[in-house]
This record gives sequence, structure tokens and C-alpha cells, in this order.
Amino acid sequence: MHRVKIALLHQSAPPPAIHGQIKPMKAGGYRDSGADIAFALKGRGISVATPTTDPDPRFDDGWTFPDTVEGIEAAIAAGASILWCNTIVYPGHPVDRFRGRLGFIGPETDLAKIVEDKTVAYHFLRDGGFPVPRQVVIDSRTNGTPPGRGPWVMKPVRGRGSQGVHWVPDGDVFQAVRQTWPLDRFGPGIIVEEALPGREITIAVLPPGRYVHDGTPIERQTPWALPAVERDQHVNHVMPYNGDVPIVENSRVISSSTAEIRHALRNAELLAARLGSRAVLRIDARENSEGVFAFFDVNMKPNMTGPGRPARETATSLVGLAAEAIGWDYGDLVTNLARQAWY
Repeated sequence: MHRVKIALLHQSAPPPAIHGQIKPMKAGGYRDSGADIAFALKGRGISVATPTTDPDPRFDDGWTFPDTVEGIEAAIAAGASILWCNTIVYPGHPVDRFRGRLGFIGPETDLAKIVEDKTVAYHFLRDGGFPVPRQVVIDSRTNGTPPGRGPWVMKPVRGRGSQGVHWVPDGDVFQAVRQTWPLDRFGPGIIVEEALPGREITIAVLPPGRYVHDGTPIERQTPWALPAVERDQHVNHVMPYNGDVPIVENSRVISSSTAEIRHALRNAELLAARLGSRAVLRIDARENSEGVFAFFDVNMKPNMTGPGRPARETATSLVGLAAEAIGWDYGDLVTNLARQAWY
């Protein structure tokens, strides 16, 4: 690890629309988490390429390069041999031009064909035998009717986090959400999904590879899940954005001792294996009426903020919270993820 030089990429523009469906861009393009990761890596003695010679840890700027051809070339000029793709990738993304020249930390761009369209992901999960909530897709521009009895969850086909997610108890609210749907922000498609009644959890799955735990090298031959994190303090049945409510205030690691949680963790590992993921995945699930955790979202770019820089004490992410449960602090987590670079 100490002979390589890693550059962090941030998102510079929204990804292309897919069949008219839009994925909104996060303000700042993940510069905050990119700065957190770069600062933590430097603290562990790992060489990090940055656009400025000595970036200020109080600020997000100056730690990461834009995910453009020009930004990547600037990272190479700064000595980078590995790109940490802390951004939204997709087939044809500029990082594809540098395959064979650099190492990468993050998912392969082709994974977006499955994961970034929630309807495609739903069919992939269902056809693979994974538990999922029932759902249909409607066009917000047409007069649709609710699919059976509520409550439902209505959400964008290519949403980000809790943006555009609504808990819908009846037909009147259903029509109100449909009629006021922000086409320019999300596109016309709306997923209408059964609202599951039970607990909500999230599971982080790490790729196969070589890790270090308590100073001991460990070889993982298959994807492996960190302990599940339970989410609570929903606002109108929807988890609030973590920029508004810190993760540490509404999420906690739970025991893996019950059969239901162990089954969910195993399913998450099997899903990551079926996807062939080379990077950390975050899988969100909710308990159905039979006590089974059904997967309702797969995130190939989970939030990776973390403490270390000034005033970042509560910046822990869901992945970071799960890692703490196995004895890893944020520096341990990002250092181990850096070891999973692929070429």
C-alpha cells in the first residue's frame, strides 16, 4: 500500500438520463467524503495525490479531482497510480478510458446497468430468488390508479437516498404525489412499492480480497457482510437524509444472533456475489409481515463520510458504523478498502 499513490475522484456532473429517468446529483459531488477518505489515508501513511500541495482539512475543496478526462489526467500528473472512484460511475464514464493504465477502487462501470435503474435491479433481485417487496412502475403523466390496497411507497426510478420518497397511505395521497411529481428532477417514472411493516436495516457487503484485522492479514474468498445496522426515527415512515439527521442519532448496529438477521446477511452476501461486485455495496431491507427482510435498494456508491477532519465528529456513515462493530475505526475501514484496488 505504501508504494502506490491514490487519487480521490468527485462527481463533476449528473450521470446521463436512462430512458428519461434522471438521477439527481448530490451537492458538492461527494467532495466531503472524498476529503474524509483522503485525510484518513494520509493519516495512515498512504500516499495521496491532491490537486493542491497541502489541502486544508477544514474544507472539502483541494482534496479530490473531478471525474472528467481532464481531472483524471491531472491526477496522473500528480503521481496517482490508483483512482478511488468516490463518484457515480456508469458505462462510458471517463474512468473507462483509463482501464489498463491505472488501478481502481470502486465498482466497475457496467454494474450501473443493473443497480442504477431500480426497476432493473428489482427484476434482477426477484429473478435471483431474493425477497423483494411487490412493486409496479407508473408514468406520472398519465392517470394511474393504485395497485391494490395501500399503504405504498412511491419513489423515483433513479433516486438518491430519501429524495423523492413518499409514504402513501391511500388513493388521495397517491394521486396528489403523482400529480405534483417533479418531472424535471426525476423524470416521469414512479415506482409504487408495497410499504413493508417491519424493521428497516442496512447491510454493507465488502468484496473478496485481502484485509488486515488487528494486525493480522485475512484472506476473504467471497463477499462478506458487516453486521447489520437498524434504522429508526423515520419521518412519516421514511428515513431522513443523513445531512439533516446524523447517522449516529437514528441508526445502531444490531446483533446477528437471530435467524432472520443471519438470513438477511447471507442473502446480501449472495447478492454481492451474483453481481460480481469489486467494491463495497450497501443493501437496504425492510421486514415483511412474515418476518423476512426484503431488499428494496442496492447502492453501489454508499456514503463514505467519516470522522477525522475538524468538525467531522458526527460524520460517520452507515458503512462506518457497521465497521466499528468489528473493531475498525474509520482509518481502518478506508485503508482496508484501499487494499481492494483492482486493475
